Amino acid sequence: MGGVLGLFLAIFGVWKYIDAKLTQVREHSSAQSAAAMAVASAAERDLAAHRTHVAETYATKQGMHEQTSQIMAAINGIGLRIDGLYDLFGHTTRKKTTKSDDDT
Repeated sequence: MGGVLGLFLAIFGVWKYIDAKLTQVREHSSAQSAAAMAVASAAERDLAAHRTHVAETYATKQGMHEQTSQIMAAINGIGLRIDGLYDLFGHTTRKKTTKSDDDT
């Protein structure tokens, strides 16, 4: 009976040792998992902030095309106004020259 009791105590001791190690590993992995989740959450927030920054800061190709078209239309309009003023002053100068030629 003493041998059976000794064998039982040995098996029980080994079981408690293994159970303690498994519990320790579970607690350690749980702590590491929580830390990894915190890091992943922070990375996700940073990525979202970066995406927002990029969307606010950088222009799209379509937006650049629209702005370029508007600028070119404005430059063309200014050119037409300058041409109109040149024609107006050119005709005025010619008329004055013609009148002074007629007076002589």
